[in-house]
Amino acid sequence: MKCTSCSTGELIPSKIEDGFKAQTCNQCGGHWIHLDDYFNWQKKQTPSQAIVDDINVEVDTVDPEDTKKAMLCPESSAIMTKFHIFSD
Repeated sequence: MKCTSCSTGELIPSKIEDGFKAQTCNQCGGHWIHLDDYFNWQKKQTPSQAIVDDINVEVDTVDPEDTKKAMLCPESSAIMTKFHIFSD
């Protein structure tokens, strides 16, 4: 699959952390993560292991340095919705 960010690299299966599946671009180093994979990984964490205890998900919020263009899903070619996952 082509990278959703640089559009030139290939997404290669990887793991960000043990049991946390992702796809990593071999050109820009960006990560593409299925939201379901994140939530499945997070559910398996004990409170002491979890990166965050409570998760808030905001849709369509963009950081000033973040991508401004629409990105296409490398699997379905549909326009993706951007999620920012953060702790309180």
